[in-house]
Amino acid sequence: MMILLDEMNLARVEYYFSDFLSRLESRPPLADIGNKNELKDAQIELEIPNMQHPPRIFPGYNLLFAGTMNEDESTQSLSDKVVDRANVLRFAAPKSISAAQPEGEVQEVQALPRSRWQGWVRPVSRVEGEARVRSGVETMVDLMKEFKRPIGHRLGRAIMAYVANYPDAEGARPIENALADQVEMRLLPKLRGVDVEIAGSQFSRLGKFVEQELGDERLAHAIAESAQASEETGQFVWSGVTR
Repeated sequence: MMILLDEMNLARVEYYFSDFLSRLESRPPLADIGNKNELKDAQIELEIPNMQHPPRIFPGYNLLFAGTMNEDESTQSLSDKVVDRANVLRFAAPKSISAAQPEGEVQEVQALPRSRWQGWVRPVSRVEGEARVRSGVETMVDLMKEFKRPIGHRLGRAIMAYVANYPDAEGARPIENALADQVEMRLLPKLRGVDVEIAGSQFSRLGKFVEQELGDERLAHAIAESAQASEETGQFVWSGVTR
């Protein structure tokens, strides 16, 4: 099940979503969701007027949220609290404006079997013992400390969970590609406002880590471009990467 929040930053996300984010984090492990005592902190009581015992619902692990947002003078920026709990995807401006034409036949909509979904979800333990994963996450933790934007245990585990669930593809480097994704989605948005002159060496080290250890030259180049473009104002603004 997917819930789409359109234009989610017209108001501050924390104002309407912070309580729900806390509930999501209180969910017990997948193996324990049948235990009613384990579910209590994660359940949400529905606000129904004039009902003495309103029902309580549990947001399962097959419930996903996706939100769209623009960044301009009429919208709110995402706080670190939200960025720590989400993967942020940036889409570049289109190279050309053209109308899309539908092709082929529309397939019948079918629900995804629970068994298939559960087969896709992999635990963090799948990659915890992988040296490249631990080394990469430790480097990311050290870099963010140097930027004075330290990341906590929750975000570190979330990064590892992303790596664990990254799809395998022929010719891909799933661990390095997944870690590069997390630098782009999780870390760079948190560097908003960093003094680029003072943190010049940190940005250089971040670029080398991305290019040499993770093999993402395009992302490394985009980091350098964003840092250079931010020199006029003095404060870093992540401009995204075009792929």
